[in-house]
Amino acid sequence: MIQFGKGGVHYLAIVLGLLFFVLLVSGFIGFDNSGELRFGPPSITARPPFIGEIESTDYLVGNFFGKIIFWKTFSDAESHLFWREAGSSDEFNDCESTPPRYPGTLHTCPLINEINGRPSPGTYEFYIEAKDINKKYLEDNNSNYYQFEVLGNLSEAGITKIADFPNNQFIYSDYSSDGFDFDNDNNREFILKENVNVNLARFHFYEAQGDNIFAPVASFDVPVSAAGYYAKLSDIDDSDGDSLKELLITGVIPSQMISYHKIYESTSESSYPSQLSWEISYPSGQDYALDGAIDDLDNDGKKEVISVRSLHGSDNFVTIYENTGDNSYQEVYEENFRFNQYNEQIGAFDTCNDLDNDGKKEFIIAGGGLYGEPDLRVIENTGDNSYQEVYRTPLVEKSGQFAVPKFLKCLGDVDNDGKKEFIIGALTSGGGIWGYDVYYIFEANGDNSFTREDLIRGGPSNNNFGGLGDVVISDLNNDESDDLNSIQYGTYLYSFEKTKEKGYFSSFGHNIFTGGLPIGGLSGSIASADHDKDGKDEFLFGEFVGDNERIVIYES
Repeated sequence: MIQFGKGGVHYLAIVLGLLFFVLLVSGFIGFDNSGELRFGPPSITARPPFIGEIESTDYLVGNFFGKIIFWKTFSDAESHLFWREAGSSDEFNDCESTPPRYPGTLHTCPLINEINGRPSPGTYEFYIEAKDINKKYLEDNNSNYYQFEVLGNLSEAGITKIADFPNNQFIYSDYSSDGFDFDNDNNREFILKENVNVNLARFHFYEAQGDNIFAPVASFDVPVSAAGYYAKLSDIDDSDGDSLKELLITGVIPSQMISYHKIYESTSESSYPSQLSWEISYPSGQDYALDGAIDDLDNDGKKEVISVRSLHGSDNFVTIYENTGDNSYQEVYEENFRFNQYNEQIGAFDTCNDLDNDGKKEFIIAGGGLYGEPDLRVIENTGDNSYQEVYRTPLVEKSGQFAVPKFLKCLGDVDNDGKKEFIIGALTSGGGIWGYDVYYIFEANGDNSFTREDLIRGGPSNNNFGGLGDVVISDLNNDESDDLNSIQYGTYLYSFEKTKEKGYFSSFGHNIFTGGLPIGGLSGSIASADHDKDGKDEFLFGEFVGDNERIVIYES
């Protein structure tokens, strides 16, 4: 029989205590989530409470999809993500996350380049490890690793370049396949804007005069000023009902300390708009005209000019001028919209033709995001020259990042399900991560009610103006189904199409890409129509050749 003296018992207790401490510190023994004592290494099924909100999203870079994975730790923890091909015995790749700035801040693993890895198309598994002081925890998905899928690379669009126009920097064409016929000669036209010098912009009319033949037929000049200021073609319409087509142009002339809206009108039904018929200006030190539109928002048979102007850190005015006769208008509505506590600027605007099918038209504004939370608001007509806000929603990623609005367009019912949609492009900010481009689609699901669906994330944006560029609805691949075609600044023309299998612009891996066209340095504007009536839509956008930008035409 082995016996221990009094001193030996104390010595054994000390040894056992030290052994227990070593095993506890090493993680071999401990307490599980239910509080029970655990012997052996921590189970992969353990879900520690301070790692959570794990999400992933598809990310477009050029012609391939990558993946970004987000998660949060609720303590100031170093964290890593380990990933490999699903079901393989390969070693895990280590993706060190961006460090959190404060407890609960986002961690990210961007698998989009050679730094953290760029997975080939396929399915992958991963787990997350976080270290807090000297404790190490694993996070998994109910005893199985988390998984993500990388979509296949994008195919090239089956479109061919048929023309280019050097030194022109803006385009405008109809959003439908009809195109414009300004001079009523049964030939369709489009408009290009040339920045002649720092004081002058020139708008050119090009007409289709045969299959893939486009010729200049008219032009007129608009005053502008130094680089960074602009003359923007905001709308094309006949606002006073005299059958003469008009161009609504929004611009800024800093040398005169003004911003303005100007209407240029045709002098006859067989001529092109060139004659200034109406204008209104605002002191640029007080109001900065951003955009405008022509519409009959209150359905009273009298069209209005809608003015959107802003002064950063102060006021955001929407003013409506109603037509009262030939080239005559009067102010009938004005509202000052404030975005967050910093009174940030409006970033996007459009008018809509009754989004929720209740017989009332709307306009949409969105702003904020540089300093405070951005939001989007739908303003609906409630009677003669009367409007009220009927819907508001924050523009925030699920990760908590702000989505700074840069572009907005009402689309109509693109997917023919009886529900109208509008789309907004934005540049993310905040959260300790670099910005990337996002598109959100909102679809009406009832009276003054909308559902948001996330379409695309791409970039990262290297453009200070940010956001994805213009979009047009057209059948790019001639399959008798409408496509949503968009420009991403500096990279690609993208096309998305609804399918029965995947649904309408589904998010997180269900986007259906029908074509990609690599273009070196795109401007943000795109137009599409069958100008030459050959049954094939043309796509107009800007590309850089060396240091020079030019407008190009591709045909499907």
